[in-house]
Amino acid sequence: MLGLMGLLLFIFIIPYKLIIELWAMIGRKLSQRTEYRADAFAASIGERHGLIRLLERYSEIEHHKWGLADQLMRTHPPAMYRIGRLEGANS
Repeated sequence: MLGLMGLLLFIFIIPYKLIIELWAMIGRKLSQRTEYRADAFAASIGERHGLIRLLERYSEIEHHKWGLADQLMRTHPPAMYRIGRLEGANS
């Protein structure tokens, strides 16, 4: 019985979990792209400097979350990347 359960686990559950995680990763990347678009919109309506200040404050508490799992699970791009894009768009 245990052999059959192990086989079922290998054939069905593990691939299912992998597919779910893959979709979740795609969703997180789309969410990050949306954040960049929101930043560009904020900059276009004159809130570039305020958003940069906010992101600088946030990056002070964010900087310690750089493990591999944190990078894979994040729904927002790192604050410093967002600041870099906002500053680059300013020049």
